[in-house]
Amino acid sequence: MNEQNKKTVQEETPKTTQGVCCTAKADVRYSRVSTDELNQQATEHIHIPVIELDQFRRVKRRRMRTFGRKSRWGRNATRWQPAAAVSALLAMALLIPVILVRVYLSATGTTMNLPLEDYVTGVVAAEMPAEFRLEALKAQAIAARTFIVRRLAASDTSGVPSGAADVTDTVSHQVFIPPDQVKADWTRLGKAKEWEKLQQAVRESRDTVMTYQGKAITASFFSTSNGYTENAEDVWGNAVPYLQSVDSPWDKTLAPGYKQTVTMKRNEI
Repeated sequence: MNEQNKKTVQEETPKTTQGVCCTAKADVRYSRVSTDELNQQATEHIHIPVIELDQFRRVKRRRMRTFGRKSRWGRNATRWQPAAAVSALLAMALLIPVILVRVYLSATGTTMNLPLEDYVTGVVAAEMPAEFRLEALKAQAIAARTFIVRRLAASDTSGVPSGAADVTDTVSHQVFIPPDQVKADWTRLGKAKEWEKLQQAVRESRDTVMTYQGKAITASFFSTSNGYTENAEDVWGNAVPYLQSVDSPWDKTLAPGYKQTVTMKRNEI
């Protein structure tokens, strides 16, 4: 293993992601994010917006005539106004917890709060080339979502300089670009179709994470391997049942960074 590949494997979150490696011999399952479990384990990190709605009021409809008929709405008939129906739908939506991720933006030293799926969108845009196929983007989205869900559930804020954030936007965790910025940049570059494909990948993998024994796994991934993955104990010193070495022959033919040529002078060697 050359030094660059070795370094990539040793880093828990690499600089770029051209392939997701959560391959394992253990029983890793896909499951849906449970907001209830997250709320119980890390309440202080799950920020649920609360909006107080006024009670619904019955209102009187004005007289209305239907086209081509003599029938009318009663002048004093009590009906729900459309606005009240919209409010009812909004109230129902608010009953579902919204998981917000607090991202420390290293360039400005500020914190951005955004919904989980928007965070996943920003990570996939930063970690995987937009030209990759839809299924690859879905796999990256699941890995990115699993990574942050595990941190939130464990109240893990390690590596975050600000106590008011859950994760940074750097390789220390997962590289992240604000979705609005991604959309604007890609639109300007004529990559509107790639933006739509990215949104589709996140949408079709929505709420899906990888679990082992009912808990989100450590979803480590890297850019390029030398033909096989490493055992967790050989990298971090602790054995993880679902992070065991497996063959990865695709890197040799598909990974752009699999082979590199460096020219050096004799005295430099």
